[in-house]
Amino acid sequence: MSGAGQLTPRRTGLVLGLAGFGLLALATFYGLRERASEHHCLAGLLALGPRCCAEGQRLWAGACLGLPKACPGGFERTEQGCQVVARRVALSARRYRVGPNDWESEHIAADSGQVEAFELDQAEVTQARYAACVAAKACSRSVMLELQEPGAPMTLVSGEQAQAYCRWSGGALVTRAQWLSATATLESFRFPWGQTGLVCRRASFGLVAGPCGEGGSRPEWTGTRPDGKSPLGILDLAGNVAELVREPDGSLRVRGGSFRSRMAAELKSWATRDYVGPQDDVGWRCAYSTSSD
Repeated sequence: MSGAGQLTPRRTGLVLGLAGFGLLALATFYGLRERASEHHCLAGLLALGPRCCAEGQRLWAGACLGLPKACPGGFERTEQGCQVVARRVALSARRYRVGPNDWESEHIAADSGQVEAFELDQAEVTQARYAACVAAKACSRSVMLELQEPGAPMTLVSGEQAQAYCRWSGGALVTRAQWLSATATLESFRFPWGQTGLVCRRASFGLVAGPCGEGGSRPEWTGTRPDGKSPLGILDLAGNVAELVREPDGSLRVRGGSFRSRMAAELKSWATRDYVGPQDDVGWRCAYSTSSD
């Protein structure tokens, strides 16, 4: 007979089960805490409700307004806010593969392809950049072009307006192959930064009804989640605003998820949805040929 201080196999199993459950609960707690942490704002910005604004600004109607006292590194300061310095990233000719390598492969078909060398906007097209195109009379005015937040991504534009901007800037709207080569790479990344780690400090998502905020109605400034950049330094490929992408047949689709997205599935490299016209959570970036022709 077992003594009072001894564990029978049944008791041992119960103890181990409770310990495992405790560890799982603890991991879940810290995982959720990390994902919804209020410390997701870039150093130099402050959390004001669902948004990250500069010191000296106020949050009004979902926008960060007022003269900022300072801007984070890599941003320019204006009287109306901060905006990321516009840069391009060079991508060599490459192959890409998109699709999961685990249990999800039963539901998501893998795809692969190849692209020629090109350059890609490091960040989404901002209100300030689009305003410059309007001033040059190369772009038509959008209903939202009030320049309340010059560093915020430009939204509520049509596919034709987005493509007109890219022509003016010397490029073209990103193709499906270019997008996937930058996002999924040959390693079939789930997210621009790798296979795991979807947390609020890496992507602007879940700002409307959690997990990264409540009551949000606008995207963050472009470039305020540098922890989520791709290995080549491309910003906001997941979250903030979903982006217009040209499909092989010439049609447009939307990729990348947005500040409205709540589920991880909406931000994965293979996630896509129909383009249904101008929306407040859809923007774009441009690609540029590097050929000598």
